[in-house]
Amino acid sequence: MEPTDPQHYQVVLILPLRGDYEAAVKLLDECFTQSSLHSSGAEYTLGQTGPHHVVLVTGLSKTSAADSVASVVPDLLKEYPFIRAGFLVGVGAIAPSEGLAQVGNIVVGMPQGYESGLVRFDADKSRHEKRLHVIGHWSKPPLFVNPAVDDTLSIRGRGEWHAYLDEHLSAMAHSNEPTNFHSARNMDLSKETTRTPHSTSRFDLIQGTPKVLKGRVGSSSTALSDPELLQRLASDSGILCFETAAANLQTRLPFVVVCGVNQGNPSVLRQENASKLATAYVMFLARHLKPSELAKGVRFDHLFNHQPFSLGGSTIRLLQLHGGTTDPIQCSMFEACLKDPDRSVDYEALSYVWGSNHTDEMIHVDGQILYITKSLHSALRHLRHRKDDRILWADAICIDQSNIMERGHQVSQMGSIYKKASNVIVWLGPVSKDAGLLMSTLKSLQLKVSPQPFQQWQFRDDRWRDAWEELHGGDISGEPFHLQLINGLKKLTAQSWFTRVWILQEVANARRARIQCSAGAIDARFLALAPWLLGHSIDEQAQAVLDIFPGPSRRWSWWAEERTLGVLLWKFRRCQATDSRDRVYALLGIASDMENQAIQPDYSKSEQQVLRDTCNYLFDGEQLPELSNLQRIEPLQSGLRRWAGASLEQKMRRGVKSKALEHSLNRHGHVKWNEKIRELASFDLGYSTLGLLLTKCETPLPITPKLFKEAIQIGSDALDLLFNKGAVEDDNLKSLVLFAAEVGEDALDVLFERCKIPSRLANDMIECMTSETIEAAERLYLGRWKHEFEISESMTTWLIQRAPAIVKIFLRSKTSKLQITEAILRQAVVSRYCYGLLLDRRNQEVNVSEQEAIRAINGGPETLRVCLDRPGTNFQVTETILEAAMLRGREVVEVLLRRRESEVNVRQEIQEIYQLRDDLCGHVLETLGRTKHATMLRDALAQYKNLNNSEPIEPASAALVETRDVVQWLRSGGVCVSPWRTVQEIFRELILNSTDTLVRRFRGYVDRDVDVEKWIMMERLYAH
Repeated sequence: MEPTDPQHYQVVLILPLRGDYEAAVKLLDECFTQSSLHSSGAEYTLGQTGPHHVVLVTGLSKTSAADSVASVVPDLLKEYPFIRAGFLVGVGAIAPSEGLAQVGNIVVGMPQGYESGLVRFDADKSRHEKRLHVIGHWSKPPLFVNPAVDDTLSIRGRGEWHAYLDEHLSAMAHSNEPTNFHSARNMDLSKETTRTPHSTSRFDLIQGTPKVLKGRVGSSSTALSDPELLQRLASDSGILCFETAAANLQTRLPFVVVCGVNQGNPSVLRQENASKLATAYVMFLARHLKPSELAKGVRFDHLFNHQPFSLGGSTIRLLQLHGGTTDPIQCSMFEACLKDPDRSVDYEALSYVWGSNHTDEMIHVDGQILYITKSLHSALRHLRHRKDDRILWADAICIDQSNIMERGHQVSQMGSIYKKASNVIVWLGPVSKDAGLLMSTLKSLQLKVSPQPFQQWQFRDDRWRDAWEELHGGDISGEPFHLQLINGLKKLTAQSWFTRVWILQEVANARRARIQCSAGAIDARFLALAPWLLGHSIDEQAQAVLDIFPGPSRRWSWWAEERTLGVLLWKFRRCQATDSRDRVYALLGIASDMENQAIQPDYSKSEQQVLRDTCNYLFDGEQLPELSNLQRIEPLQSGLRRWAGASLEQKMRRGVKSKALEHSLNRHGHVKWNEKIRELASFDLGYSTLGLLLTKCETPLPITPKLFKEAIQIGSDALDLLFNKGAVEDDNLKSLVLFAAEVGEDALDVLFERCKIPSRLANDMIECMTSETIEAAERLYLGRWKHEFEISESMTTWLIQRAPAIVKIFLRSKTSKLQITEAILRQAVVSRYCYGLLLDRRNQEVNVSEQEAIRAINGGPETLRVCLDRPGTNFQVTETILEAAMLRGREVVEVLLRRRESEVNVRQEIQEIYQLRDDLCGHVLETLGRTKHATMLRDALAQYKNLNNSEPIEPASAALVETRDVVQWLRSGGVCVSPWRTVQEIFRELILNSTDTLVRRFRGYVDRDVDVEKWIMMERLYAH
C-alpha cells in the first residue's frame, strides 16, 4: 500500500531545475506517486530514500529560481505540514577561481561559528558598493543535520558516497537533460577549457568522487558576473560560492542549501553536471539522517516567525514572560514604542552573555517554537515568576536576528532601550560558593541601610565602612571570612559577563540595575562598593564596568572623562564580542563623538568593511601603510595608540593647521609618541594645540629646547602647562639650561622657577661653555646660579685650553670654587690673558701651612672644603698632608684628588689600598657561617659598622672605624705602608706575620678575589 498520509513525510528536497528533479526521482529507492501542489501547481513526487519518506519538489517554469522557490515552499508546507528537515539544491552556483571551492565541488551551506550557513545578499547593491551587501541570514539547520553531514565526510562516509555514486550514475544519466556523468568523473584534466598551469582541476576528486565542502553560501536573485568582484566578495565574507535559488526563501525556515559549483569564472565553460552531482549528494545525505533524531525535530510550520515592523520610528518588541514553573517556558510578544507615551510600557531590560552559539533550547512564543541559547534559557527560567507575568526586553528574542536591516536599526536604539527600561537585570549565571557568600553578605548590607544613603553619602563615604563593620561586629580584615569574601569577589567579577563589550552600553545607560545570579539578587550599587569595602583591587576591565553602574560611582569614574570612539576602542580592547563587528558597534551608543552618527550599525557590511569605515573615521581618510594589511578589528584596537601617533606625524609633516591637529587629537584620544613627533611638536602650534599634545601624551612629553621656545612665544599659560604636563628628562636638562641662558635672563628665571635644577648641573654645564657662549655663562654663573660648586683642576685646565674667556667669569663668581695650582699656571702660559688673570689671583692668595691643612683634614670633608674654598687660600698638597688625608678616610682623599689632582701623584696606589679594605670586609660576610671564630668575627663586624665614632682610637683596638683607615690598621701591626708600595707587597707582608696577630687584625677584611696564596693565609688564620 502506498503511504500518502502527510504525517509520514518529514523530509523535503527542493530542486528548482527540472533536470535535477528528474535525476532525484530516479535516485529514489521507491517512488510512490507524483502530483502537483494546489496553489502553485509545482510538480512533486512522494517516495522513499533509505529509511525516510521524502517529498521531491521541482520549480515553476518560466519563473526565476528565486521566485519559484518563494512560491513553492509555503504551498508545500501547507499540504505537508510535518516537514522537519529541508534541502534545497542551488542554482547557478559560482565560486571565485582562487577560492577554496573549485568547479565540480559540492558546497553544503552550514553555519561557521555564530554565522549562518546561508547568507542573503543584494547583488545589484554589491556591484555598486563593491562589497557584499547582506540583507539577511537564514536560521541554522536542525541540530541533527550537522552530524549527518559530518558522517558523509568521514572516511567511511566518503567510501559509501563513492559506491552510491557509482551505483546510480547510469540512472541519473538518463534524466531529461543530456549529461555525460562517466566522462565527468573520469575527465582528462589536461583538456580543461582555459586552464592555466597554476589553476586547480575543475573536479577535485576524492577517490573518484567530487569534493564536498562545508561552508557559507551566498544567495541573491540575480547572478554575479564580475570575476574580480566575485573574488573580493568571497574573500571579505568567507563565502565559498554564490547561487540564485534561495534568495527569496523565508529566513525563519532552516533549509540546507547544497550547491554543485558549475562555474569558477564567468568567462570559462560551465560544468553542467555539477548540480546533478549535488542532487545525488543530497539524496545520499538524506539517507544519513537518524530517524529517532528526525522525529524529535520541530515542524517547520511550528517555528516562530518575527512579524516585520516599520524601521522608520522607535518601535521595539517586548517579551511577556508568563508565570510558571514547568517547561517549556511560555511567552508572548508584542510591540511598543519608545517615544510614544500611548504605546509605552514598563519593562526590564536583560543584560547577559550569549555564551555558546548553539541555539538548542526551546521556548514557546505565541504558541510557536523559538530556539535560544542555554545562557538565555537559564536566565528566563530564573527570572520567571511563579504566577505573575514579567515584561522583558532581551536582544536575541526581541530582535529578528536574521533581518540585517532590523538588527542594525535596533542596535542603533540600544542606548534608548536600556535608558527607558525601569530596571536593567544583569544576569551572571551560576556562581561559586564564595561568590554566593559575597552576594548574601551584600544583600544583608542592603537590608541594613536605608535607600537614602545613596542620595546623601558620597561613593566612598566613611559611613559605608562603618555600616559594613557594624554588620560584622567590627573589622574583619585578614580573617578567614574576609578572605572568602575577597575570593567571592574575584570569582564574581571573573564571570564572562564582565568581558562582553555590549554590557558597557547596557550598564552605562541604565537608570537602575540589579545583579542576579544563581545565588540571588542585589542592587548593583552594592556590588560597585564591594572592592572598596573589602580593600581589594580587581581586574581593570571589571573595575571599569563597576565604575559605571548606576549610582555615585559613575560620577567619579572614567565615564566623566573623555569618551570618544578612539578612547573607548583602546580602553576596552580586551573586551569580547560574539560578532567582531560589535567591537565597534557596541561602543557607538556611549561614544561622545558619535552624536552625528558618523558610523552607524550596518550588519550588511563585513568585518573588513567595518574596519575600513572605522579607520577612515579615526584617521580622517588618511591611508596609513601600517594599516593596509589589517583584516580584523581586534588588532586595530591593540595597536591604536601607535597608529594614532603615525597619523599625527603625517599630519604634522604636511603642516596641517592647528585646528585640524586638534580635531585629530580629540578623535584619537591618547597617542604613542615617537621622536619625530617630539621634534615636530616644537613649531607654531598655538596654545590650544600644545595643550592637547601635552594632555594626549601616553607618557609625559619630554621638554626639549624647541618645545620650551614654542611655549615662551605663546606665553606664561603655555609655560605653566608645559611644565605641569611635560617632563624634564636628564638628557635634555643641560640643553634646556644652556638654551635658557642664551635666550636671556627671563628665560632662565622661568626655567629655574618651574623646574628643579640639581646643584651637580653647574659642573656638567661647564663642558657646554665656549667662547661663543660668554653671555650665557655670565647670565648663568654670575646671575641665576645660587648653588656653590667645585671646579676640578682638570676642568680648569680644559677651560684654559678651550674657552679662556670663561675662566674670568668663574674667577668673578661667588659660587664657583676654583683652585689655582702650579700645574694650572703652567697650562695657562699659552694664554697671556688667562695667565695674567690667574697669576693676579694667585698673588693675592695666602699660603696655608702644613699644620693648618692637617687640622682642616682632621675636621673631616666639609672642614677641608671650607678651607679650600676660602678666598685667598693657596693650598699645596705635601706627602704629610696626603698621609693625614688617607688616615682620615676615603672622602677626604677624594676632595684632594678633585681639587688639586696634579699635586697628588699616587692616585692609583691610594685607590688600591682602599679597595683592599672593602674586599676584605666582603669576604668575611661570605665566611662567617663556616668558621669556629664566627661569633668573634660577627662581634668585630658589628663594631666595624658603627661608623659614628669620630675620635681617634688606639692601634690595639679590636675593631676599625672610619676615622682610622686601612693604612693605620696595617701600620699598627708593624706593616710598612707607603704610597710607593704595591698592594701585593703589603698583602705578602701580612701573610708572613704571626697568626695570633692576624686574628686580631683580620676582623672583617679579606679580598673577595684573593689568589691561592691569600687563601692559604686565611686557612691558617681560621685553623686557630
